[in-house]
Amino acid sequence: MVGEEVQAVKRMIKMEPDQVQLEVGDFFEKMIALFPQDRIDGPKKTRLFAFSVSNETTGRINQYVAVTAVDHCSANYRVEHGKFRIQVQNKGREPGPDWHHSLRWDKGDGNEWWENEPGDQKISKEILECVSEARKSMAQ
Repeated sequence: MVGEEVQAVKRMIKMEPDQVQLEVGDFFEKMIALFPQDRIDGPKKTRLFAFSVSNETTGRINQYVAVTAVDHCSANYRVEHGKFRIQVQNKGREPGPDWHHSLRWDKGDGNEWWENEPGDQKISKEILECVSEARKSMAQ
């Protein structure tokens, strides 16, 4: 993890509307606290930030979660102003009932991309659990 990336993500989150700042900022801090050794990528045009973990077998770095907001979305699924979307990558199973395949979900390697744009724009305990399961899946 590189300090500049953390500070860059925090600067970008502060530029978002209040609700996005509150939820996404809190989620970002929780992720850093839970997985301080994981790689953080951010910010990029397509996401506010992403976290990646090293696979125990191959050593390959696999992204397992990304958060996107309106100013960081160049995909076909547009994110409305003042909202955010969460993507997780995992192996072979749906994270939960409110998740749907993202546009680039099938790369043929058994890993699938799923997206969730919470209706209440809150990052629930269930979403945190889905992210933890995705991380575990991509680390194995």
